[in-house]
Amino acid sequence: RDRTYVHVPNTPKGANPFAPGWQFATVAALPEKPSSRTTILDNRRIESGQKATQVVAMQLTELAPQLPDGAIVALDGGFGNASFVSAAHGVDIGKLMRTANNRTFYRPKAPVLCKAGPGRPRLDGAPFSLKEPSTHGPADQHSSGTDEKGHCIDADCWHNLHFSSCRAATLTLIRVSRQNGLDTKRNPRVIWLIWHGTDMPPLEQIPQTYRLRYCIEHSYRFDKQNLLWTKPRLRTPEKFEIWTNVVGAVHNQITLAYEYQQDFRMPWANPTAEATPEQVRRGLEGIIAQLGTPARPTQPRGKSPGRQLGAVIKKAERFKTIMKSKNQDKRASTKKSN
Repeated sequence: RDRTYVHVPNTPKGANPFAPGWQFATVAALPEKPSSRTTILDNRRIESGQKATQVVAMQLTELAPQLPDGAIVALDGGFGNASFVSAAHGVDIGKLMRTANNRTFYRPKAPVLCKAGPGRPRLDGAPFSLKEPSTHGPADQHSSGTDEKGHCIDADCWHNLHFSSCRAATLTLIRVSRQNGLDTKRNPRVIWLIWHGTDMPPLEQIPQTYRLRYCIEHSYRFDKQNLLWTKPRLRTPEKFEIWTNVVGAVHNQITLAYEYQQDFRMPWANPTAEATPEQVRRGLEGIIAQLGTPARPTQPRGKSPGRQLGAVIKKAERFKTIMKSKNQDKRASTKKSN
């Protein structure tokens, strides 16, 4: 019930990148250095009648008072749009978002003392089209540096921009250029970021700050492959939400277990490298044995009586997969009017 078509990453070339399933929005605390040591703060299912931007905005609204001062939220390209900026405009926290390279922003409207000609005055200033460099103009700030491998990274930013559908939110647009990028989808040479909030970090720290967002991708892989997040075939979304909370609790316990340094490594593993979550999970046996459990020992109950004679078992109820579309509401209203 309430399944939609969700994106499936890393599919073979030519395969359908969408499959039926339940979509979740995850907020996680990232480490200070690139690593897979993340802490799950909130997992919430995105219902078929909701948008991911709305759910994440609600999560940030609830979590913002509990986060430390100066915290920054790094979001992927699905949230660098006017819909999310409008929904999360009132959240008092800095947001660093990636945006598509074909979007258009606008500068502030110039003051008009006397309008000539008919029509309404312009609501926006000059356009800033990401795919048209002639509209960019000189950058307000520029920074050059290198990454940990010595490759050059350039960053330029332009202040006081906005979306035409969300003029109340003042944005800073940041262009990060990587000379070693292959200019492919997985390894782009140029990425565009949006900063929304006060007290923006120094421009030279922006590329390394946003790089930490990819740590959550390793968390997803660990939860799916090692903690069996997507393995159970549960029939209701409520049961899968409970299972998601169980997996998140186990994930956080493994993150806490890093401090005990009782990870178990295979003979071929690097003994000096930082332990992976799977290596820490293997070493939890010794920690759990010391902690004990408040549960009572299990008691044998004999054999199950089984089903009653003559019981009729109905087939599981089937539900159609919901196709989410931007024009879904418009089509529904057109059918009613016809």
